[in-house]
Amino acid sequence: MAEFSMENSAIFFYTQLKVYLYNIAPKPDNMEKVIIAQISVQESKIAEFLKLAKVMVAESNAEAGCLHYRLLNEVDKETEFLFHEKYINAEAIEIHNASEHFKKFVSDITPLLASAPVIEVF
Repeated sequence: MAEFSMENSAIFFYTQLKVYLYNIAPKPDNMEKVIIAQISVQESKIAEFLKLAKVMVAESNAEAGCLHYRLLNEVDKETEFLFHEKYINAEAIEIHNASEHFKKFVSDITPLLASAPVIEVF
């Protein structure tokens, strides 16, 4: 049996603390995730886009893993929109992206877009 010393005690405590902190620390897949999607819509298609987006926002906000799902419009550019999405973790994003309402929304809005969306995940 090892002899007790302050140095051994400190090393033991430090090791146990590291193990504890590792176990309680959020893992990357268990951390909240934010998606920002920049969408540019053809000017003549804004009303149609907004009708589809209203349904998408409501259905996405009803998902268990969605903390919030918002659609914002640029102040000076009525054709520019931003989706701000927040999920409890990466798995919630996968569930969202596999949902029927998401697939339908993407399919329905693609012909309405002026350019490819810019999507960032944080």
